[in-house]
Amino acid sequence: MEQPKDRQIHGPADCPGNKANMNDCFAGRKLYGDDFSSDEIMEWYADEEEGYANLGSKNRVSYFYEYHGLNRLHGFKQLPPGTYNHALSIGGVYGGE
Repeated sequence: MEQPKDRQIHGPADCPGNKANMNDCFAGRKLYGDDFSSDEIMEWYADEEEGYANLGSKNRVSYFYEYHGLNRLHGFKQLPPGTYNHALSIGGVYGGE
């Protein structure tokens, strides 16, 4: 199924002939981006710099973090009980993560 234009992935993986490459990545046989040139890495970083924000999280009024259930299932329930004095968020938006 084709993604809507505003949700399409844009970057080196979209080049014709790279469909098999992405299938290998999705199957866990290859790490996406591991074979990128320096220029492709710079393009990828530029695309991702505000990528998630441009999907709607820039608007704080309408932004809604929808992954709390997945975080509990795959992350938080694996941690020992208690509270933590420090946490690292990579790519966090407003701290709801």
